[in-house]
Amino acid sequence: AFFDPVPAAWRSLPQREMCIVGVLYTINQTGMTAYFVSYLNLELGLSLVAAGAMFAAAQLAGMVGRIVWGLCADLWVPPRTQLGMLGGLCGIAISMFSPAWPQGLMLAVGALFGFTAVAWNGIFLAEVARRSAGSDIGSMTAGVGVFNGLGALLGPALFSVLVSVSGVYALGFAVLAAAP
Repeated sequence: AFFDPVPAAWRSLPQREMCIVGVLYTINQTGMTAYFVSYLNLELGLSLVAAGAMFAAAQLAGMVGRIVWGLCADLWVPPRTQLGMLGGLCGIAISMFSPAWPQGLMLAVGALFGFTAVAWNGIFLAEVARRSAGSDIGSMTAGVGVFNGLGALLGPALFSVLVSVSGVYALGFAVLAAAP
C-alpha cells in the first residue's frame, strides 16, 4: 500500500497532468535554487555577499508569492490558469543577465523569479486536492509529490549537465525555464 499512490496518480488523467507539471516546475525551481548564487558569482562576477543577498531576496519573494498567489487563486484567477502564468519567463530573463546589467535590475528579476516560479507550490497542491475525490486527497497528493521529488532530483543534475556541456550557466536557466 505504501507505493499505491504513485500509480494511482499516474492512472488518473487529471492527476497525470499534475505529475508532469510538478516535475517540470520542480526542475525549474531546484535548478534555480541550486545554481543561482554560483551563476551570479562565477559567471557574472558578483561578490558572494551580493549573490547571496539576491538569492535571499528571491526566496523571501517566494514566501510572499505563495500567499499572494493563493489569495488570487481563491478570489480571481482559476488555479490552472494561474499555474500557467507562473511558469519560467523570469528564468529565461535570468539567462540573459550579463555583467553589464545593473545589480538592482538583477535583484528585481531574481525576486520576481522567486515571486512567481518559486511560489507555485501552494496553488499546485490546492489544485491536486481539488482534482481528487475527498477520500483520495491524501493519496493523490502523495502520489503527485513523488513526481515533484523526481523533479527535485533531476533539476540540479540536468542543470549541471547543461553547464558542463556548454560552459555557461545561462543555458541551464534558459532550458529549465522553457518547459514550464
